[in-house]
Amino acid sequence: MAALSSLISSLFGFPRVVSNFRDAASNKGPQLDHQFTSCFLGEKHFLIEQTPLKMDSDLRECGFAKHENDADSCKETGPRRYCPATVISSQHGKSGSELLSHIDRLLEDEDFSEAFLQHTIFLLDKAAKGYQFPDAEVRTVLQNRGCDRIYMVDRRSTSGILSEGPCFIHGLQVHRTWRLFPDALEAFQLPLVQEAGSDRFIPVHYMWDGQLMIPVPSRLHYPKDSGRPLAGLRVGVKDVIDLRGVKTSAQCRAWLNTFPACHTSAECMAKLMELGAVPVGKTKCTQFASSEQPTADWIEFLCPWNPRADGYLSPRGSSAGSGSAIAGYPWLDVGIGTDTGGSIRGPAAVMGLFAIRPTVGVSSLRGVLPAAKSMDTVGFICRDAKLCRKVTREWFSGSKSQTGKELRTLLFPIDYWSQWPSSDTLDLRDKFVSDFEKFLGLNRIELSLAERWEQDDPPRNGMAMNDYLQSAFMNILWKTYWDASKEFREEHERKFGSRPYVNPVIQHCWKRGEMVSAEDHEEAQRRIRVYAEWLNNKVLLPGHVMIYPSGDLSPFYRDVYRPPPDELPPYDWSQREDHQASLAGVPALTFPIGQTPYTSKITEQAHLLPVNMEIMGPKGSDYDLTDLILRMMCQMGYDTVVETGKLAYKQRHATHGDSKQYA
Repeated sequence: MAALSSLISSLFGFPRVVSNFRDAASNKGPQLDHQFTSCFLGEKHFLIEQTPLKMDSDLRECGFAKHENDADSCKETGPRRYCPATVISSQHGKSGSELLSHIDRLLEDEDFSEAFLQHTIFLLDKAAKGYQFPDAEVRTVLQNRGCDRIYMVDRRSTSGILSEGPCFIHGLQVHRTWRLFPDALEAFQLPLVQEAGSDRFIPVHYMWDGQLMIPVPSRLHYPKDSGRPLAGLRVGVKDVIDLRGVKTSAQCRAWLNTFPACHTSAECMAKLMELGAVPVGKTKCTQFASSEQPTADWIEFLCPWNPRADGYLSPRGSSAGSGSAIAGYPWLDVGIGTDTGGSIRGPAAVMGLFAIRPTVGVSSLRGVLPAAKSMDTVGFICRDAKLCRKVTREWFSGSKSQTGKELRTLLFPIDYWSQWPSSDTLDLRDKFVSDFEKFLGLNRIELSLAERWEQDDPPRNGMAMNDYLQSAFMNILWKTYWDASKEFREEHERKFGSRPYVNPVIQHCWKRGEMVSAEDHEEAQRRIRVYAEWLNNKVLLPGHVMIYPSGDLSPFYRDVYRPPPDELPPYDWSQREDHQASLAGVPALTFPIGQTPYTSKITEQAHLLPVNMEIMGPKGSDYDLTDLILRMMCQMGYDTVVETGKLAYKQRHATHGDSKQYA
């Protein structure tokens, strides 16, 4: 039936409406009765908002490109009929040749369909009496492109909510539209659209063919000359970060049922949206951004799928959904996540992506659920080194993101390099460091952080670095989880008469956090301050960067049964290379450099795993790190953009032959 409907649609040129549905949000407070429908234009699936845009005046017809009998009947009074349309600025309709060039540019957009040209709406920048528009040449161009009707509307009457690009019309009213994409990797928790003329978001619950659909606005709505440097940047937002109008779930059903929708967006997101970014949904993460592992730790929601290699590797965490979506979906540009002890860098490292943990304090944490307040940051993940630099420059500007000193000293911490066994992966990483030395025109400086600590003895007590920091990180983390959950536990008890259920990892954190005394917590913070002061003032000096491997020592599968949290042995968190930036409050950037083969236990075939490195710089060197890596990769012949899907690189960077030979 669906195939027949699609055939009829293509033969007769009208959109195939497939469903009607309402958003299923149970938000408290003011209710938005937004009803949606969807249709296909060819093979492209679109969401239509059935509430028309509220403008000061309706569209004004100004004739037909064809004769009237050929025009679609979009004004019929029976069952609602939506007709595809395109809004074009009158500036592009001054002549037939100019309009033709503009239409060609529209058709280059992957989310545009020629069917949208059936109805053309000119957005007039002037509406003086007697203004003659469009002329015969323009009408001829539109007729040759399949246009049936022409409309006009004064830009001043739209209150800024009608933008150029695709839409649907019914009668003389305009309805917004979004391209729909399936969330095949189950990376999203909640798809969203933004209310017209507002910073409030509307949840959209729509399944098609058994998959959650993500509504994505056309990039044509966000012209590059808008004055917003990140105009049209599509982002997925980790579901511990507030967005106005929808609930933050923290991947916890009890939390979701206890608290209402957010009244404001997190400050970091408000700034990003002011720059032009467009959130399209909330992405999944570990519960309360904890250290859960798939699949057993993910009790209430399924862990997203890692699209790389055999498809059964862990996406890591805690920003798993943001990472999976960026690795799998070409229609998404950036994934927003938090990073306390590697939460944005971990997914990037195992999926061959770029991700930055910024300097502590660069981005506001108001409206972000805490994990360890003194180490929490909000960062992002993407596929493109140039985009990584641009977003860093714009989003983290006006704070401490520029040091003014060129990074020229390369530190090589043998503490972390010695953990990696000899392999193709290690060879690839060592080659990158050698190329980095050539680019900088200097040699690496090898050092042991543990030995340097012993020599300097910052605490003046002779304790080894690992002994000194043994429990500091976890005591802060556990204590924050316990203290920050107080309101949640009490409110859930008041509403439902019981303690809220949380996943085993959070149960473990609460249990341990309740036992951390105020004195222990204060001592943990003091020790981390001592460490941070030592690293920043004695090791990671201005102009210095530290480089080390990033990712898993071996493939980490999602179907492995692991001991429950209470049975795990004490773990020396201070030895993890990605924790150094967290402890010191400095920026760290992870980035892909290639891929190497491994034999999958799932398929018993050879696949390619992405290989990442990480670089850490002094406080405030956020932009400098992204700029340095981009320039180095360009000059030394490394790809600066990775692909979506199984392979991070389609043709290059396989250590044994071309990537086409791998599954």
